[in-house]
Amino acid sequence: MSMISLRDATVKDASTIYQWKTDPFLRKMALDESYQTTEEEQEEDIDRAVGSEDAEYKIILLKQQPIGYIRIDYMDEHNEMAWLRFALGKERGKGYGKIALQMYIDDLFSRGVKRIEGEVYEYNERSQKLLESVGFVKEGQKRQAHLYHKQYCDILVYGLLHEDYVT
Repeated sequence: MSMISLRDATVKDASTIYQWKTDPFLRKMALDESYQTTEEEQEEDIDRAVGSEDAEYKIILLKQQPIGYIRIDYMDEHNEMAWLRFALGKERGKGYGKIALQMYIDDLFSRGVKRIEGEVYEYNERSQKLLESVGFVKEGQKRQAHLYHKQYCDILVYGLLHEDYVT
């Protein structure tokens, strides 16, 4: 049995998610240097995702302890195309993200999703390698689409099609 599992996020997770999203490393790699949030805003974000038909919010657990999240911020009206986001707290670089991502991808494809896409800042090589390790293909880039430390960088666009996914 895997030490990694996924569960639906609840408003009780807002405090933990707030801690992750205020971590300078995570803000650099997945958010924005000027990103600001509160626990209340995280509660509202979780509520929106839980109450939405085109979003999902999952907590990644290591031995039942929260270590990160995976979410779909948008799913088309046919629930066949999903836009993915994910982040880990302090347990980065140990392979847990890959296990969780594979579990979630398996679940999405078993529910009829045809395409999953995600975006990564060009300097976030770990996330690029992670996406590629589970089968995502770099499909393009948005040139100078993200401002970081007063310099623009590219955002890389990745996609994974159900028929290309090998478990």
